[in-house]
Amino acid sequence: MIREPRVDELELITDIAVEHAMDAGLTTHDQLERDHFKKQLRAMMISPDYKVWVYEKNGKFAAYIIAGVFQKLWNSTKYGELILFFVHPEIRNKYLADDLFNTAQNWFLECGCIYQQAS
Repeated sequence: MIREPRVDELELITDIAVEHAMDAGLTTHDQLERDHFKKQLRAMMISPDYKVWVYEKNGKFAAYIIAGVFQKLWNSTKYGELILFFVHPEIRNKYLADDLFNTAQNWFLECGCIYQQAS
C-alpha cells in the first residue's frame, strides 16, 4: 500500500534513501549524509509544498517518491517536480512505479500544476 509516512518514520525513509544512493552508485563523491537527509526530509514533510509517499513491505519501506509544487520565477504558473523516486530492485516493477508516479501526478493536478518535471 502506498501511503504518506509519519514524521517518526524518518529512519525508515532514510534507510530506503541509502538503498537508493547505493543503487545509483553514489558511494564516493555524492554520498547520502543521514542526518542532513533526515533534517531536510522532516522540513519537507511538514511543508504543504512537498509530499512524500512510501510503499511498505515486511515492515520496511521498499519504495518512495518525493514531490514538490513550485511556482515559476517569472509568472504564477505552478508546476510539479519529482525530486526523488525509487523502487528497490528486489520488488521493482512497472505497476508499483506507475502507482507511485500516478499518486504524485494526481497531487500535482489537485494543486493546480500546469506541468511536471523530474530533477
